[in-house]
Amino acid sequence: MKVRIESLLCNQPRWVKNSLDVNTLADLDKLIKMVVVDRTATITRADGKSTDIVHVGSVRDEVWNNKQLLVDWINLEVDEFPPGGSYKGASI
Repeated sequence: MKVRIESLLCNQPRWVKNSLDVNTLADLDKLIKMVVVDRTATITRADGKSTDIVHVGSVRDEVWNNKQLLVDWINLEVDEFPPGGSYKGASI
């Protein structure tokens, strides 16, 4: 399913919007490689729900540890993706 990616590039003051089809883990890895160095990146699925995947220039722990769940969330097979616990802003 197609997702919209909004990211704020490293030290640039502008937002970039892209879209990408994500159906498999390989597609998700390609998406992560696209945005891993951005300051922040948010993906929005077809029904309008969104989640942050990059925080302060690094991929969120929940994204990295739950890749298959994120692919299922993108493809509307799962309603919720973990927003994160007390360390939801933490990244790897």
